[in-house]
Amino acid sequence: IAYVNLTTMSFVMYYQDGSAFSSPHGSFMDPTGQFLYVTDQLGNRIYKWDISNPMLPEYESITINTTPGPTADPHEVVFHPDGSKYFVTCQGTDEVRVMDAATDNLITVIPTALYPLEMSISPSRGYLFVSCMEGNAVSVININTLTHVKDIATGFDPHGLVVDEVEDVVYVANRNLPTSGGPPPHHISSCGGRNGYMTVIDMSTLELEPGFKTELSVDPYSVMIRN
Repeated sequence: IAYVNLTTMSFVMYYQDGSAFSSPHGSFMDPTGQFLYVTDQLGNRIYKWDISNPMLPEYESITINTTPGPTADPHEVVFHPDGSKYFVTCQGTDEVRVMDAATDNLITVIPTALYPLEMSISPSRGYLFVSCMEGNAVSVININTLTHVKDIATGFDPHGLVVDEVEDVVYVANRNLPTSGGPPPHHISSCGGRNGYMTVIDMSTLELEPGFKTELSVDPYSVMIRN
């Protein structure tokens, strides 16, 4: 894990521990700014780094799944707006695991569509939106009742997504990989490969906005907004 000083725009150091981090991926800071959570994408663990002294970071390994069978393979971490719990997408077991922020113990397991990856929260609506790439859907979770609401078919290979609280929508980037059987692009990109596209979820109805489909360049992976 690289520590970069954004004031000087310079590399400072790596956080590492031999072969402990087989595939570090998603990261998220807790609301206090003291702890950095990082997923280990191959297995049943996430890591919690105490960075109160960033030059002497300490970490602990948190086991999020003890159930026999496939490993959870955690992909991303995001905190509930009130800071009391955090959500972990588990691409290996098609679920979101909800963890207590105070104890790092499991609270509950919420099923999703296939291969959950990225997350974005709407505090105003009380929803967690989860892109499920192999399910060609976005799963919607109620963050107050911790229950699955519905799966929305958003397009082929959805990956990056972001909530826009101002427009009351969710933007979804669909990778539309060549092997997925999705719609052929209307235009050929100079980048080479197959174009993806964007779809939009109306948060008031939890349905796709009708008629909206914007073709993007090859393999659109993520999306962000600035209001």
